[in-house]
Amino acid sequence: MIPLPQHIGTKVLFLEQTDSTNTRALELADSPNRSGLVIVAQEQTAGRGQYGRVWQAQKGQALLCSVLIYPPPQLFRPVILTAWAAVSVCACIYDLTRLQAKIKWPNDVLLSGKKVCGILIETGTNSSGSYAVVGIGLNVKQDQDFFAQAGLPQASSLFLQSHKQFEITEVFETLIQHLNHEYDLLISGDSITLEACWKWYMGLLGKRVLIEKYHGENQEGRLKEMSFSALEFQHQGLSWTLSPEEIQHLSEIG
Repeated sequence: MIPLPQHIGTKVLFLEQTDSTNTRALELADSPNRSGLVIVAQEQTAGRGQYGRVWQAQKGQALLCSVLIYPPPQLFRPVILTAWAAVSVCACIYDLTRLQAKIKWPNDVLLSGKKVCGILIETGTNSSGSYAVVGIGLNVKQDQDFFAQAGLPQASSLFLQSHKQFEITEVFETLIQHLNHEYDLLISGDSITLEACWKWYMGLLGKRVLIEKYHGENQEGRLKEMSFSALEFQHQGLSWTLSPEEIQHLSEIG
């Protein structure tokens, strides 16, 4: 029997079709009593990713959901919320497929180097406090023809990577369990466990990386350490640190 959710999924709104689950969640973010609400859609007509990109998925072929939370102030940072969602997705994928996923900075999940999941964090503040909507799009059933026709050669699905068909409800229930587990650790004061998993799934420690910053010139360096507070780099005898909020993309060189 699947344990009842404690924090995430206490309320679930299922939609056959919507423009965007994030949009629907943002419209309902007017009360902390709705914290933990999850909106799930079989189909999105205007699903969106980071930087205004479009998220494409056929009806019933992907898990399309958004989580509304009112996190405590110490957790109200995009890097922590993204890590929470991404680590939960990686753990969910392993439970289902026994395949190890990787996190691509800042908000994609990859299998065999191909994108299977995107995460979009949107935040706001109202009279009740600060809230976050965490959108998750996880490719589940799509075949190679779909990605070829969509012009997405770097995308994949759980089906293509594992050669197994999963029901969307099974994937959803597994993901909710992991979102709950990780969130429970966070609000109990344990961010170290999530941080360690995030670093492991990123897989960049000790490697030469290209650092693409939001402001300023791009840099190259060896990633010596990373945390939710700062990332430490070294190159040609020089060392420096950047906060996660300064880094737009981080990728391995070579």
